[in-house]
Amino acid sequence: MKYLPTVNLWDAAMHAAITSGQLKLQRGQWVQCGAGKKSRYVGTKKSGSLWVAHWQGTTASSNQRFKALCAAF
Repeated sequence: MKYLPTVNLWDAAMHAAITSGQLKLQRGQWVQCGAGKKSRYVGTKKSGSLWVAHWQGTTASSNQRFKALCAAF
């Protein structure tokens, strides 16, 4: 499965497609949450909440946070 171009999670239609299961994202998919740095998708809970690893100030810190969220998910 290929990664998609960066997905805008603040787009209501895109958010609804993900939470309904109509659009499935891979873990690690680049997503955009408003203005600023891109984030990485971790997963979607049954409750509909999206888990996303946001920028942590450095690439190393951001990757560490992504790995920690993947383990917790």
